[in-house]
Amino acid sequence: MKCFKYLAFVIVTSWVCGFQSQIQASSLTFDQAIERGGFDNPQMKSVMQLWDPDGQFVFSGETAHQFLESTALTNLRTLDLKNENIDDDFIRQLCNNPTFARLINIDLSGNENITSQSLQYILESDIIGSIRDLPQISGRYGCPSSEVYITIDGTGISKEDMQPYLDKPRHGFVIRYLSPQDRASSPTVNNAIKWLQRRY
Repeated sequence: MKCFKYLAFVIVTSWVCGFQSQIQASSLTFDQAIERGGFDNPQMKSVMQLWDPDGQFVFSGETAHQFLESTALTNLRTLDLKNENIDDDFIRQLCNNPTFARLINIDLSGNENITSQSLQYILESDIIGSIRDLPQISGRYGCPSSEVYITIDGTGISKEDMQPYLDKPRHGFVIRYLSPQDRASSPTVNNAIKWLQRRY
């Protein structure tokens, strides 16, 4: 009986620890991602948020390339790029990688070389915001939509620069609704709209 109780304790403890580890893995700092094998490690598939808590991480040529070419960050929703000294070309490459199709929160704060060209890249990208977990409807247009939230404080983008992107969505956007396990939960929508929204 004692042996059975001990075995049950070990199984439950292992399950709880594994579950907690999975939860923690859903949000990583850039440094933690590097420590766990880099941005292309298959373990990165569980990551939903990447961030830099102290502003010390720097995208060097090699780390930037590895990140922008990642095939593993397929569940990433939130990307904190504050003070990373990135430019519009970084965003252009980000917007062309199918891995980042679930991305809907991008913090560009503190990057002086980011201009409204980055907003254009994000809006025109057929990838960013193109996979959603649940259908979302636009209050203004009454049709399926995808909202991408952008933070622009301390960039080369003024409030005036961003206003047209807030007022005019992209029409004819294609959205795939998939569960986090990539099992289809709703048909693909071809006549959706894509909004850029400012995050404060």
